Parts: sequence; structure tokens; C-alpha cells
Amino acid sequence: MRKIVLFTIWSICFTLLGSGCSETDINGPKTIGQKPDPVTEYTVTNLNGGAMITFKMPASDDLLYVKAEYTLASGLKRETKSSLYKNYLTVNGFEKAGEFNITLYAVAKGEVVSDPTTVMINTLTPPYELTRNTIGLIETFGGVNISFKNETKADLSIQLLEKNEKNEWTEKYTYYTNISESNFSVRGYEPVTKEFGVCVKDRWGNISDTLKKSCTPLYEELIPKTDWKKFDLPEDQNKPHPTYPQWSFEKMWDGKIGSDDMFHTAPMIEVWPAPFTIDLGHQVSFSRMKLFQRQSSVYAANNVRLFEIYGSNDPSLDGSWSSWTKMGSFEVIKPSGSESTSITNEDKEVAKNGHDFEFSPLLPPFRYVRFKILESWGRSQSIAIAEMTFWGKVETN
Repeated sequence: MRKIVLFTIWSICFTLLGSGCSETDINGPKTIGQKPDPVTEYTVTNLNGGAMITFKMPASDDLLYVKAEYTLASGLKRETKSSLYKNYLTVNGFEKAGEFNITLYAVAKGEVVSDPTTVMINTLTPPYELTRNTIGLIETFGGVNISFKNETKADLSIQLLEKNEKNEWTEKYTYYTNISESNFSVRGYEPVTKEFGVCVKDRWGNISDTLKKSCTPLYEELIPKTDWKKFDLPEDQNKPHPTYPQWSFEKMWDGKIGSDDMFHTAPMIEVWPAPFTIDLGHQVSFSRMKLFQRQSSVYAANNVRLFEIYGSNDPSLDGSWSSWTKMGSFEVIKPSGSESTSITNEDKEVAKNGHDFEFSPLLPPFRYVRFKILESWGRSQSIAIAEMTFWGKVETN
């Protein structure tokens, strides 16, 4: 009898323990809603390369969202969803203007979908084609210049093409942009007539036809810096920061753009707008220049934003401007156009590669160049420049 009682007690304990340690099956069946009604009330607003579809949500307690399904020319199947709290969705990426079918579904809990609703859209000319129609291609010093407009500010890539030894078009350089209007140059070519091509591509893989043109790049050479030196004039701001004498004036042409390889003036310069002058050692016919920002604080602090350049062969030693010819007014452009301190990858890449500025081919040659710094990015009363380089042609030794 005693053994029977003990066995009974142990059986009850094991049963209780087993029930206390039971687990919930988290992979069990989820809530399944009822099939929602289809989307029947909608309006279409046609856009460049796409459309916005506004609709009335079907009445359903289980409704989660509305989705659109469609296929692009590349064969890519796309799906766009709109939440329960948004009564519209946008479809885009279409390769041309014209009519396309979009399939709408209302979706309830458990991904239960309604019957399909076919919506006809009539897209406007896609952004990549609009931009292709604005492309300009001209020769410049050492290469070609491509100009464009991108009025919709779409994410585009503009490709410069050239032919290889098999006479096939190949990509030479790609410029990525989402700004409304700009231009860029691709250099490194001899002054020999050559056929170039330009095409525009969007982020869905749509690509325009190719603009083809024969161009003869203008002759230029890198102006050597071995004979450059500081030329002192009254009120010129050419002294380095008193605490960091290594940031000397000559750092602007040492061929380096590291954090300490820059010219940096005193915190409060004496004259503003701030001038400084360089003796190039030779008369030079100028084609263009490249300016590198202080890399540790691009588009900020004391990096130069607005400036003018003047040239002379016989500068007045009193520092007056009467003996100087204005070569141009320039601005360091931030590609994103943002006035805030935030910078995009495109901003960083342009700052890393330097900012290019071109001179009129009608200018006479000059030996002395004088800068007038009008404004820094941070509106600070100091100047920082990592490096500058000129191209053109040395006229005298």
C-alpha cells in the first residue's frame, strides 16, 4: 500500500512539472483576415517616368495596406505599398512616356489579397530622357566639357563614352548627380580630334540614346610650381597662423592635401576681403585652375567659398589694384546645394578631387596672380587652402 501511495504522489508531481514547463508554439498559425474588397475608386496623376495613384481604402476591419505591382522594361518586377494611413502610392522607373498597366491589391491580415484592379497610367517623359535632351558637349582645355539640366532633380548618372580598339563604345567617366543644372569636364586628352559620346542613365537601368560628337581638346600643360614664390604687397594676408607656423603660405603648392598640408592664416586676419599674391616665375597663358579645400572641414569653417583672381606683369608695389586685370570671379560649389553643415557622398568626392575653374581664352599671359578672398564657408575671419594648381601654357622662361 505504501508503494502505491508513493507512486501516485510521484506521478502527480511529474504531471504538474510537465504542465508548468509547457512552451507556446510561436510558429503557430497567425490571424487570417477576411478577403478585402478590391480597390475601385481611384485617380491617377501622371508624372515624369511614373504616376501617383490616389485611392479610397476599401471598407474592411482586417485591411493592412494597398499595394501596386508592375514590371519595368528591364524585366524587373516592382512592388510598391501604401500603409493603412496613406491613401496614395507612387509607381516609377518606366523607360518612356506612354500607357502602362498597374495592378492594385488590397491586403488584409495574413496577407490575404483582394481581387486585382488594373489601373492604366500614362507616364510623362522620364527624367533621364529630359536630361538627355539638354546635354551639351564641347571641347575644353585638355578634354571635353559636358553640361546638362535635370529639372526634376532625379538621381541620374551621365556617362562620357569613347571608342576602344574594337571601335566599340566604352565608358570613360561617369558623373552622378541629382541637382537641377551643372557641368563637368573630363581631361587628360591630347589636342587630337576624337569622337566622344554622352548618354544618361537612371537608377532603374534605363539608358538614353548616345549623343555623338567629334571634338579637338585644346592644348594645355601643367604649370610647374618649382619657381613659385610669395610676392609681398601691402595688406596681403600671407602670414601663417601664429600657433601653427607649419601651415605656411608655400603649403599651397607643395603637392599635398593632408590635414597639416595647407596654408592657414591667423584667426583674425587684418584686411577683409583678404588678398594675397604669387609670383609664378614665368608668364603664363591660363586655361584653368584647381583648388583643394582644407580636407578636415570641407564646405565649412575657413575654407574659401567666394574669390576673385587678378593677373599682372608689372604690379604696383603700393598694393593698389590699378595695375591688375581681373581674370574672373569664382565660387566653390557644394554639389548637393545644401546650406546646412551636412554633406553628401558627392560633396565629399568633389572636395577630395578638387574644384575646377576655367579662364577665358581671351586673357593675355600673366606672371603674377593675386587672389582676393571674399568669403569663407563659415564666414570666419581666416583663410585655409590646401593646394592650388594651374594649367595652360608657359610663355616665357
